Amino acid sequence: MDLFIEKTGTKVSYEKGYFILENKDEKTKKISFDNIDNILINQGCTLTTNFIKNAILKDISIYFIDEYGNVYGNINSIIYNTNPEIKIAQLKIFATSLGRDIGRKWIIEKINNQKLHLQKIYSRRGILNSFVEIEKEFDFLIENIKQIDLNQEQYSNIIMGYEGRASVLYFENIKKFLPKPWQFEKRETQGASEPYNIVLNYIFGVLYSKIEKSLILAGLDIQIGVIHSLGKNRKSLVYDFIEPFRILGWEITFVLFSKKMLNKSDFDLKEKKIAPTGKRVIIQELYSRLNNVIEYNGKKIKYEEIIRKKADLLVKELMKNEIHN
Repeated sequence: MDLFIEKTGTKVSYEKGYFILENKDEKTKKISFDNIDNILINQGCTLTTNFIKNAILKDISIYFIDEYGNVYGNINSIIYNTNPEIKIAQLKIFATSLGRDIGRKWIIEKINNQKLHLQKIYSRRGILNSFVEIEKEFDFLIENIKQIDLNQEQYSNIIMGYEGRASVLYFENIKKFLPKPWQFEKRETQGASEPYNIVLNYIFGVLYSKIEKSLILAGLDIQIGVIHSLGKNRKSLVYDFIEPFRILGWEITFVLFSKKMLNKSDFDLKEKKIAPTGKRVIIQELYSRLNNVIEYNGKKIKYEEIIRKKADLLVKELMKNEIHN
């Protein structure tokens, strides 16, 4: 499980197999690290080196998040898959049409998820006939992406152009089904001011940390992507790999607002952020979904485990293509 430490002024230390959380406004907590996989820490907390050392020894990743849910730093154990052949294969294959096709499939799956999510909502509202033309638009965009020549220089820009059109189509439709107080003007990422966008960005921030750890554990280089642009300190593969999993954020955010699980008091709109009460509701819903057991390749596993398994499958695919090349 993951441990969230979000109370400003909290001191985190270690003592005899327990993490100690001390805050002047709350009772001191002792938490066993036996079942903890990741620790996410908000700004304004103090950590002892003894705590950091024992987290590393237990292979527990520490992520530092800002008030919007964005990860701005992390501490990981060096006991990961460091096989250089994986990174070499990744660099080689992602520069070929074989690798680019992997990225294209992630984008297609993302767009298909958007279509299916809207289709489900239209169906539940008893207006599926109104979705026919919208479905055709999604299918048109997917078909155009399938036809792109992956050997052309601007292939990623063309793919992302169609992806952008699909996202506009999705968000223009999804907002119509939200209660009026929660409807938003447009999708915003950085500097979002409307509650829907603030919550969605917060959920994605947490998911980024999950994606990043799964990729690193699999031995992949998170800076070598295939669709999103490369750059210094840019986690391109994280942004690529999360695409099929964004559906989790869309579904959760829609449920939170459509079922009125959040209130205006759960936001500080002047500061464009979520209040602690809102974060607790969001995190509870997110981890309920991550721990949900579903069928995958004939086996019943938690949703979160699928992320890890798909990272491992990506490595196998890269290594297989590297051998054949």
